[in-house]
Amino acid sequence: MRFLFHILSLLFFTQALSQQDQLQAVWTQTGVTKLSAQNSGILHFFSEDFDAFEYNGYQSKKCAHEFEDQKAGFHIDANTVSYQGKRCILPQAVSSAQVYKNEMIIVSNRTLYKSPIPLNIVADTLKLEGLEEVEGFDKILVFSNYLLLQDSTDLHVWNYRNKRITSFENRAGEINAAVLDDFGMLFIASAKGLFKLNFLPEQNVKEPLLKVSEDNTHDFRRELKLDSGEIIIYNVEAFHPVLQEEVLVYSQLKFEDEIKEELIEDGTFVLKDLAPGKYSLRFYTKLEGEVHSRFSKKIAIEVKGVESFAVWMYLFGLLGLLLLLSIYSNVRSNTYKASLETQRDKLILENKALKFEQQALQLQMNPHFIFNVLNSISGMVAVKDNEGARKYINEFSQLMRSVLHQSRSEFISLEHEIDYLKKYLSLERITRNSSFEFEVNVPQECNMQLTTLPMIVQPFVENAIVHGFKGKKTSNKIWVTFIPLENKLEVHVRDNGVGRNSKQDKNSGHKSVGLQVVKERLGKKYNFKMIDLKDEQGQPQGTEVIIKMPLK
Repeated sequence: MRFLFHILSLLFFTQALSQQDQLQAVWTQTGVTKLSAQNSGILHFFSEDFDAFEYNGYQSKKCAHEFEDQKAGFHIDANTVSYQGKRCILPQAVSSAQVYKNEMIIVSNRTLYKSPIPLNIVADTLKLEGLEEVEGFDKILVFSNYLLLQDSTDLHVWNYRNKRITSFENRAGEINAAVLDDFGMLFIASAKGLFKLNFLPEQNVKEPLLKVSEDNTHDFRRELKLDSGEIIIYNVEAFHPVLQEEVLVYSQLKFEDEIKEELIEDGTFVLKDLAPGKYSLRFYTKLEGEVHSRFSKKIAIEVKGVESFAVWMYLFGLLGLLLLLSIYSNVRSNTYKASLETQRDKLILENKALKFEQQALQLQMNPHFIFNVLNSISGMVAVKDNEGARKYINEFSQLMRSVLHQSRSEFISLEHEIDYLKKYLSLERITRNSSFEFEVNVPQECNMQLTTLPMIVQPFVENAIVHGFKGKKTSNKIWVTFIPLENKLEVHVRDNGVGRNSKQDKNSGHKSVGLQVVKERLGKKYNFKMIDLKDEQGQPQGTEVIIKMPLK
């Protein structure tokens, strides 16, 4: 049995080695007539249907590449070849000819001939060592320093320098063009399509190709001047036509005497959270285990600082916005009261809906939360963390604007609801000294323009923060998952806190008015339920709330 296993392993290894020396089909939809290899590592080819394509070593796609007409410079007429005003006459009709190393190589009646340039009137028979047994040749091509010869069954490559012959089975049919790229790959265009051969494996270890551009712009600026807190996203692509699975890409950020390197795994590099100062950024790629690398051009970056005066201006502006919101709320409340006094019976249902909206708004934006946020921002300013203060002032002002918008809307989009929830969680985390982490998950295929009820999820999140983590100091986390279903939205809010039956929760004596308001707003058709999570020993592991709400 072991002997049979060794025999099968040897056959598999032999077959794998033989495939490396054989032509492999790349694209066979139609015949291919022209080839062009660029320094960028991209191969362009032209089909019989007059369409241009590009191939990066792994996939082909249509492109707008234009091929230049490459005139041979010589003319074939029956059994005569004319070049630079001279003629060479062959005994039979000429089927193919190429200029190669100051000589004209000619195929006539499947026999090879050669003539020096300027042409002699009569050509000499060409005998290539190693091809004496070949009955005849049909066509010849020239690529790089090589001569490619086609007979009835095989292709032969002749190296002028060392007179070496490399032969392999012709799976491509009648050949039209050949090109050798920088990575040692030989590409052949033929009547059957595009084929490739790993002709010079020793060149496979060449550094991968690298392309860097700014996200959404495809620009590559050599100098950047950024404001504090500004974010730049780079698309970093590196590919190797032969060894793509071994390609590694890194970023290299230099600040003063410190150099920070980071492995880029998803093709995206985010430049953010930079302190004021001057930086130098570049990217590089290499093959795993290899020393040589290919570097991008350096990017000079200057990050501006934020003046304390500007921070105070933002803070006063925020306080002014809060004052306007308070005045607006009072005026609106008085208007509603006057209207209710005269039309109480007619507008009782509308009054009840308004009451729910106001209660939900008060539950989400209570004075303690506002005070804690402003107190945290004030603390950042006191320790001169101007960048952090500016960031959270912006987030708080956007949150307040969202509260105002949602209080006036019966339905809001998923995009606005999720954005509002993230801002609320982020600010709650700051006010609580980063005592918990959070994660908001939305399916990639979700339509973010669908609408649902506003301010439904936030009371459950607040409940998890205030009560779920009470008495628990570390490893606190909240997961919020949005699951769109047909005409319904299902939201899961899960925490790893102490659970609803904990001693701290029982002693608090808290009755959540917010959950009762949510229940009434959802009505009879939609609801929510709470699940107590426990481990294998029956100990509390947190709480999960499943909310079912309308989706339009």
